[in-house]
Amino acid sequence: MSLKESMRVHEELLNLAFAEEEAVIHRIKVLEDELKLLYKKREEFSLSNKDEISLLLAKRRSLARLEARTK
Repeated sequence: MSLKESMRVHEELLNLAFAEEEAVIHRIKVLEDELKLLYKKREEFSLSNKDEISLLLAKRRSLARLEARTK
C-alpha cells in the first residue's frame, strides 16, 4: 500500500470515528432530555401521592371520630 493510500485509509477511519462520536454525543443528549422528563414525572407522582395520602389520612381520622361518637 502506498503512502497516499495509507493516508487516505487513515483519514477515512478518522472520519468514521468522528461521525461515531457525533452520533454518541447526540444519543447522550436525547437520553439526558428523556431523563429530565422522567425526573419531572417522578416528582409529579411523588407530589400527587403525598396529596392522596393526606386525603386518605384525613378521611381515616374523620371516620375514627364518627365511630367514636356512635359508640
